[in-house]
Formats: sequence, structure tokens, C-alpha cells
Amino acid sequence: MSLSFVKAESCGNDFVLIAKSEAPQGDLEISALAQAICNRHRGVGADGLVLYGIDPLTMTLVNQDGSVAEISGNGLICLAAQFVRAGHTPQATFQVQTGAGVLSMELLGQEEHRYHFRANMGRPRLKSQNVPFVLDPPAETVVGEPLEVDGTEFAVTALSMGNPHCVVFTEALDRDELLHYGPLFEKHPRFPEGTNFEIVQIVDRRTIKMRVWERGACETEASGSGSAASAVASILNGRVDDKVSVLCPGGVLEVEWRDRGNLFLFGEAAIIAEGSFEGDWKTGQ
Repeated sequence: MSLSFVKAESCGNDFVLIAKSEAPQGDLEISALAQAICNRHRGVGADGLVLYGIDPLTMTLVNQDGSVAEISGNGLICLAAQFVRAGHTPQATFQVQTGAGVLSMELLGQEEHRYHFRANMGRPRLKSQNVPFVLDPPAETVVGEPLEVDGTEFAVTALSMGNPHCVVFTEALDRDELLHYGPLFEKHPRFPEGTNFEIVQIVDRRTIKMRVWERGACETEASGSGSAASAVASILNGRVDDKVSVLCPGGVLEVEWRDRGNLFLFGEAAIIAEGSFEGDWKTGQ
């Protein structure tokens, strides 16, 4: 079976985009397709697969391991770029239905194949009943909560951007530390739905550095929702102001969270390829 696709990237966080009308319908087949097409050796290669609808504009994210996720900030920006490129959005401002709710996008500018957006990511979920971190009774988000992982105690900040995040502050970003602890945090029993894991270094009141281990995708070059969660955690802990530049290995994302209202993510995406996937996705080869 041949499937038409578009590939896009935002800060090195890359996604394969396929229209839902052309994709398989069964959950198992969609999972197999994601694993096959995202494979960097036998497929197109990507951090995730985005299935989209046109009327209305919708987004479903499937991780490279075949699991379904609620949202990806960078994936949303990549999809928005394709919507604009294909002429599906006559207005500069439009809404997209996602697993984290209906989110608003605003096109800020375009330079050839690169598109700049402001994404309204909604309000961060700070009540523990919305955060996959077991608390009884429900309370405000966990800030500085001790959590033991592999014999080491970490002070963690847990919250949700529609998808789960656990943030740890560090004096220096250590990739080996991320690769070691990332899968342990992701599948820690205190996170029954799994979690994205971010390590954050504070640079100054307006700048942080971040590395991310994404649930279902392992280490990625950047993360929109991870940048948002890292900024929120930094603000909640009193370490930064309400507008923050997040320096990821793949690039820079801007986050603004004023008056504890809706959070805005500023980023850009480029359409880098389109074609036809001929792989045998039903067997994952």
C-alpha cells in the first residue's frame, strides 16, 4: 500500500504528516504504520507520526513506538505549517482539534518553506487530578516533591500540558544522565500513564536550557510541550520571569505564561520533504 506523506521539522523535532483519509483505520494498523514509517533505518524517519483531518482541522499524534500521545507542541507547529502551505487555512488564525483540546494557532510570518507561529497551548494543568503523579488528597501541582529513582532522590515538579511532564533542575545538562534516567522516569510507578522527562538548567531570569526524554519517542532534539512545561516549572519555582527562551539542542523556543493564564508557545517549522511511503507497514518492515 502506498501512502502520501509530508515531513516537517521544528527545532530538529521531526514528524511525518499523513491525511487521516489515506491512513489505515484500525488502532493496531496505525501503531504498526507509525513504527514502520518513523524508523530511521527502514522508514522515512521521524520522532512521531501525525494523522490529520481537514474539515475540521484535527491532529492525532502517534509516537515512534506506536503509542498514541495527547499533544506535541512542535508537532502542532509542523502540522500548522502544512495546513498553511496546502491552503487549508484562509485565515492567519485558526484552531486545531487535538488530544489536549482545541488549540489556537496564529501565523506570524513566512520565509520560503519556513513558517513562524504562536500557539495558544491553553492553561497548564496544575491540579494533581490532572497530573499523573499520585497524590492523595488532590492538591496543587507537585513542586519540589522528592522522588527516588534508581537509588537517587530528585526534587521534581510534575504538571500537565495536556500530556504529562516531570521536570528536574540541574546545574549542568548531562546527556548521559538524561539517557540513563529518562526511561526510568518515563515508566516510574508514580506516573501510571508514563511521563515526559525534562532536565533544566537556569541560565538567567529569561533563559533556560533544556534536554528532554519524550514518552514513546526517547531523546529528541526539542519539544514544544516539554519547553512549555519546563518554563512553567521554572516560573512556579520562582527561578525565571514569565517570558522565557528555552534553549534546546535543536534550537530555541519562546514561552510566555503571564498571570497564570493561557500559555503561548512561539516556534517555527519547515516542510522538508514529501513523497510516497512504500514500506510494508503491516509487518513493520
